[in-house]
This record gives sequence, structure tokens and C-alpha cells, in this order.
Amino acid sequence: MTKEIPIDTLPSFPKLDEKLLEVSENLNPSDWEMKTLAAKWTIKDVAAHLLDGNIP
Repeated sequence: MTKEIPIDTLPSFPKLDEKLLEVSENLNPSDWEMKTLAAKWTIKDVAAHLLDGNIP
């Protein structure tokens, strides 16, 4: 049996949030409603999911 080694991703989240906010500042209102590869999700849905609770 192989022992799994956890990958600590927590330190990456502040930088990810910063980059997501940076990208979102350049979106037009119509961009927020564009569909994504997640069939029922828009750009707005994905951004809200990723940033949920991470913005002070």
C-alpha cells in the first residue's frame, strides 16, 4: 500500500484570489454572463465560487 503525501495548497490561495480579482476588473458586464466548460455555470458563478468567503 502506498502512503499518500498531502500537498499543502493553502499558501497558494491568497495569490490566486489576487489574480482572480485582477482579471475580474477587466471584464465587461456581458463577460460575466458567458458560459463556461461547466455547462450550467457562467463566469460570474465560477468567480463567486472561487472567491466565496475569501474577500475581507
